[in-house]
Parts: sequence; C-alpha cells; structure tokens
Amino acid sequence: ARQQSAEQARRHKEASREPGMRWYNAVNLTFLPIMCVLYLTRGILRIYDGAKGLIYNYGQYYEYMPPWLNILKICTAVVFIICAVMAVKAMKDMKAMRRSGPQLYLGALALATAAEYVYDIAWYYVLLGPYVLGYYSVMPSIIGVIIFFVLNILYFRKRQDLLQ
Repeated sequence: ARQQSAEQARRHKEASREPGMRWYNAVNLTFLPIMCVLYLTRGILRIYDGAKGLIYNYGQYYEYMPPWLNILKICTAVVFIICAVMAVKAMKDMKAMRRSGPQLYLGALALATAAEYVYDIAWYYVLLGPYVLGYYSVMPSIIGVIIFFVLNILYFRKRQDLLQ
C-alpha cells in the first residue's frame, strides 16, 4: 500500500508538470476547496433559514411566502451539503489521479447549479406568478454555466489517458 501511494504521488507530480495540466491543478488546488466551503456554508445557512421560516410561519406576515418555499429551501440545502461532500471526494480522487475525480467535480457543479436555479425560479414564481419566464433575468448566466461545463467536459476528456 505504501509503495502504491508513493507511485501515485510520483505519477501526480510528473503529470502535474505537463503543460496542459494547469487547469487540472487549478481545479484541484483552488476551485474544489472553495466549492467545499461555499456549498457547506450555503447548505447550513439555508437549512437554518428554511427551518426558521417554517417555525415562525412567515406566511402569516408575508402573503407571498408560502410554506412550500421554505421546504424547497431546506431540500436545496441538503443538495448543497451533498455537493460539498462530493467536492471533498473529488479533491481526494483528483489528487490520486483517478478518473472519478473530474466526474465528481462536474457532478457537484451541475447538481449545485441545478438546485440553485430551481430555487430561484420558484422564488421568482412566488413573486411574479406565471410571468416568471418572461422576467427571469438569470438566463444569460445559465448559458455561461453551460459553456463552462461543456469546456470542462472537453478538457477532462483530453486528459483521461493520464488518469487511472
């Protein structure tokens, strides 16, 4: 086991020096730790806020705040905590140069983005009703996220031969 981990460390060091591995290293050493902290913090705060909304029944004070929106907020919080765990596992797998690392990274990114957009659309629907799709101003950012996601997929497909 010790020889295998030494071999993995050697492979990682050699592979990370290759010119095309800068993005791989940036994702592993910068983006994934930030994602872990961000998703965990967002999950904990949303659970707190959603539970507080259910306990104090904000709907009686604000007619636009239905209870199902707080339940949705708690559900998205659980998704964010799952994404934080996926990011930790992705960081570990990418350090060991495993194929599952980039897949977990992309999965956490996609799942968290989808959860955020579902909650945002629900929130705008509560405020605006059926006019939400005409008003939803985040559509350009959805296009940006899709482009970012596709570029990441293409990058990691090119690097699959370096991963085990």
